[in-house]
Amino acid sequence: MADASMIVVLHYSITIMMDFAIEQRELYRFILADGEKMEYEKEDKNNHAVVGNKDAMSPDKD
Repeated sequence: MADASMIVVLHYSITIMMDFAIEQRELYRFILADGEKMEYEKEDKNNHAVVGNKDAMSPDKD
């Protein structure tokens, strides 16, 4: 039954890494959004959560 225990350990390892990645993404949204300016959550007209300004988050900004 070594295979079953390996799967359980792998599942928990991936879960922990994903939780960490989500926390880091939330942190870097504030740090990288616009220099020292903090960006806060706001709602757009379709009730979708928008964080920061869209131009700062786009990868092709010149």
